[in-house]
Parts: sequence; C-alpha cells; structure tokens
Amino acid sequence: MSFGKPYILNIDGCIHDGWLVLKNINNSFTVKFLKEYLGTTKCIRQYKKAAAGGVVSNLNKDIVKKVLISYPDISEQNKISIFLSLIDKKIELLQAKLSTLKKYKEGVEKSILNISKLNDFNYLKNIVNFESKSKISANSSIDDGIYVLYKSGEKKGKIDKYQKEGTYIIANDGGVAKFKLAIGKFSYTDHCICFRCNSDDMTITLCSYLQTLEKKINYVGFIGSGLKNIDRQYLETIKVPKFENIKNFAKISLIFKNKIEVNSLKLKKLKKLKKELLNELFI
Repeated sequence: MSFGKPYILNIDGCIHDGWLVLKNINNSFTVKFLKEYLGTTKCIRQYKKAAAGGVVSNLNKDIVKKVLISYPDISEQNKISIFLSLIDKKIELLQAKLSTLKKYKEGVEKSILNISKLNDFNYLKNIVNFESKSKISANSSIDDGIYVLYKSGEKKGKIDKYQKEGTYIIANDGGVAKFKLAIGKFSYTDHCICFRCNSDDMTITLCSYLQTLEKKINYVGFIGSGLKNIDRQYLETIKVPKFENIKNFAKISLIFKNKIEVNSLKLKKLKKLKKELLNELFI
C-alpha cells in the first residue's frame, strides 16, 4: 500500500527526558500510526542516509526532521492503528502467558524438589558412568561431517567419525554450565564431560533434572578468573534425588517445557508477521 501526500516531520526543537518531541501539525497523524511508521525499514533507511557515514547510534532532531513520509487520511490511519493494536494485544497476551508458565514451572519444580529433600539423595558419581576425556579438539569440526560433534557451547559441529553410540549426557567443561542430551552416534570434544546412567530412561530423566541446575552451577561450580571451567569433583558430588522423584519431576517439567516452546514459537511468528506487515504496508 502506498499513501498520498508527503510530509516532512516537524521537530519541536527540544529533547525531554531523552525523547525527541514531535509537533503534530493540524493533527495530521494518529499517535499509533506515527509510532509504528517511524520504526519501519523505510524510515530506518532514511535515518541512515541522513546520518554521517550511514551509521545511526542515536537519533537526533537533525536526522529525524529529514524523514519524508507519505500518509493516508486520519480515518485510514485509525483503521491501520486498530489493526496493529490488535496484533500488539495478542503479543502482549502471549508474553504474559509465557511469563506465567515459566514462573509456574519454576514453582512446581521447586515444590517437587523440596518434597524429595525429605528422602535420600545420591551423589552423581554413584549413579552414572563417566567416559574418558576426549582427545578431539573443537577445531576438528568439518563441514561435510557425518556425525554430530558436541562442543563446549550451544553450537554443534560435524565430524567423519563417532566415539559413542547410545544415550548420553554431555556437560560443558568450560564457558557456561550446560547439559545436553546426546542420542545415537556422536563425538565430543576435549572440553566436554560425557556420562550416562545404566538405562536410557534414567539418563534422559537425569538430564532434565540437571538442566534445571544450570543457573546454580554457573555461580557455584564454575571457577577461574579467565575462561571459567567446571570443577570435576563438584560435578561428581552433585546431589540427585531418588529416581522416582526426579522421574515425576521430569514428566511435569517436560509438560511445561513443551508448552513454553509452543507459545514461544507463536510469539516469534506473530512478531515476524507484524514486522513483515509493517514493511509491506509502509512502502
């Protein structure tokens, strides 16, 4: 959609609490319409063009006053504003739902673990088998590798040979605490700790439990002044509730995790849709 008469934004000439004040001459715009318009790709291109060197670190009146826009009449602006407000409301509701789900998940998990504290704990080293330290470095990853190469971070690599086959837990040795579930044929680098329980079911359940401890481990278990590394002895002495307790814990945790992922995806798609609509609308 393209709009009619062009208009150069009029700047009040002052900055109030870090905000530029715009004059809405003859009530030419609705607030919602102008707010959305100023954040579009079309306007951003004009900001960059008006800025020295094409880089915009902070908007100022000299940049914004050079923006030229085309706009429909107030009636059409109102329709556009209402439509965009409905999308914003949906985004707001999804964000609130996500926040509630995360808090409820945390509360339920904490409640289960508090109950489990009444029972005996096992040390991690007594319920898992630790594998030997890998001799594969992180830079061994190749583009056309067949098997997954787990690294000490979020990103995975590829490699043409595998070390292990089955269901295992991969823990980061350095950087930040992270527990990843590895299933099938894979390899891991020398900055990973690989271990598993006697059964796949227990390994999967234990991984879900350990993932909830990542924040705590980042503060307590990772040491060092430069790149922090996990203390192996600390990892081995993590206390784990009885299997039946963490099995129930994992089931409930998984339900909330799936709900959070589904709603996060909906939110991501809705934000993307709004962005695409704005770019299409304000050509």
